[in-house]
Amino acid sequence: QRARAAGLEGWLITLEERDTYTEIMSCCQNRALREELFTAYNTRASELGPAGGQYDNGPVLNDLLSLRHQKALLLGYGNHAELSIQNKAASTDAVLGMLRTRIAQKSARFATQTAALHALAATLGYDRLQPWDLLFLARRHGRQPGALSNDQLRAWFPFNRVFEGIVLVVKRLFAVDLVEQTSFNTWHPDVRLFEVNEAGVLLGHLFIDPYMRAPKINGCWMQSARSRRVNAQGELITPVAIVHGNFTPEAEGAPVLLTHVQMGTLFHELGHCLKLLLTRSPYSAFSRVDSLGSVASRFAGKCAEQWCWSRDSLRWYARHHQHDSELTYEQVDQALSARDTERWLEEVQELSRSLFDFELHLTWGDGRSVEAVWRSAQNQVQPLPQAEHERFANTFDYMVAGHDANYYLREQAAALAEQVFARFEQEGVFSPQAGMAYREAFHAPGSEYPLSESFTLFMGRPPAGI
Repeated sequence: QRARAAGLEGWLITLEERDTYTEIMSCCQNRALREELFTAYNTRASELGPAGGQYDNGPVLNDLLSLRHQKALLLGYGNHAELSIQNKAASTDAVLGMLRTRIAQKSARFATQTAALHALAATLGYDRLQPWDLLFLARRHGRQPGALSNDQLRAWFPFNRVFEGIVLVVKRLFAVDLVEQTSFNTWHPDVRLFEVNEAGVLLGHLFIDPYMRAPKINGCWMQSARSRRVNAQGELITPVAIVHGNFTPEAEGAPVLLTHVQMGTLFHELGHCLKLLLTRSPYSAFSRVDSLGSVASRFAGKCAEQWCWSRDSLRWYARHHQHDSELTYEQVDQALSARDTERWLEEVQELSRSLFDFELHLTWGDGRSVEAVWRSAQNQVQPLPQAEHERFANTFDYMVAGHDANYYLREQAAALAEQVFARFEQEGVFSPQAGMAYREAFHAPGSEYPLSESFTLFMGRPPAGI
């Protein structure tokens, strides 16, 4: 489609979308093409690569880090990491301890998977494992004979059916109904509106704008259009949430079939929406999603993602878009096993980025370059082949998006979500009792209580290793 739009034949590979890059690197059998794409993608905005020096962010990043360090010293902190976490964590040692605990918990699995990739590379006659081989070999290693491929699995996940499944799960867990409205003012015909109510009482509204079109932002994200509050006249103002999607059918008139990555994103954003819609706080300051704090906000999305990867959930909402057949438990188990053998690389990357971002702001000025800190972080998480010409930090946009020294919060939120979902796995993934307890602990208060208190209320104990 992209090639045809540009008047070209064949395929046009651009460097704009990480998902496209990842999918090609996972599927492309041409090793030389993988190397070419890896080099072009991982040298963007640097002094190297096809556009070497033209858009180099390296000097800008160095200046930025130096100025942040100076600012921290002027304000009485030892480094920018201390300044950044002053209202988020007890200490820099606590953050590093949490990250190293996460690494230790996963290190055995990482080592086993790495050894499997080295062995597979040898059977294919590769001289040695290279960075551009990792995603391709991980997917090949996870493929079981007779199992459905990732592309084939999409036939069981049409957007409308997946969303219907989510609506039913929300009703079962939280005792609320999402009732679709047929007559309402809208900014586009694709937009759908759902009234959220409990036993006939209106709680709020949820808009879904699922499909990609110009000039929408190419991403799936949640917007808090209105927060819950009681106004000066004593009237209740109900919340309004919007999910903006970028899902696209393969052909005009065809259903939108979701990848598992897209489903995970959809669950994540709907998790944020539920946090907004199910709060009972009468104060706007406590019911806004942006007032939750970084960990609590990410936790709501990460927790919702757990249902996306659950064995029982997949069976619940997976239906073939043509003949409405279900996936068997054997097919679900094969899909989850394949995902696990691919996802570990994503976990390595996320942990590496968290450690890199924090150590870079913690140790800036110790004589190490940005690239040296990045390689150190990668090796601490899991030693894998690295390319000398890789310039990951030059396009790591979290550096300039107000999240500096805070990327670790993603790991903290994920760790909390995993512990919380363990209760659902024990009592039942769709347990109404656990669902209502979760709603009361995490959703109802808004941001009136710290996340740790809500966790303790729900789990009966403080968080472990956080």
